[in-house]
Amino acid sequence: MHIEYYIKAQVDHSILNGLSSDKYERFLTKAAIEISRDTSPKQVFNLSRAEVREMVHEVLKDYNAPKVLCPTEERLYSCINGVGEAVYAFAKTKKQANELFHMATRVSPRYWCKHKTLRKVVGVTGESRAIMEDGESRELGSNIHFINAFRHGEAIV
Repeated sequence: MHIEYYIKAQVDHSILNGLSSDKYERFLTKAAIEISRDTSPKQVFNLSRAEVREMVHEVLKDYNAPKVLCPTEERLYSCINGVGEAVYAFAKTKKQANELFHMATRVSPRYWCKHKTLRKVVGVTGESRAIMEDGESRELGSNIHFINAFRHGEAIV
């Protein structure tokens, strides 16, 4: 979750896409160092810097791949954050989604949600809106509004 948020909040993707392979490798190393300072992966998960670096690379590849949301295939939940934006999380159950939103507040205050607004997404319209189980419609927004999007969503081939 920390890597995903780092990529969303700290990375300028237009610049990143123009980097040479050597500079991209240096970026991955720098990102791994910065993420490690915040999360201590060596002490907590016994992960080396190289492993964190590889994780950053995998999340970046997944983040930049075009995807289609299909809430009938993968359950998606939404709640409203403190500034009125819809935030989304992929989860198997409503309880798991609630736990993800709770954990995400440790990553960024952007993900602090009013839990009474937690709803299951049952459909997505062509106008980039999500349809909730009670018929409510919420704007999908950008990637920053998604929690644990890594390896979720159907890739466009």
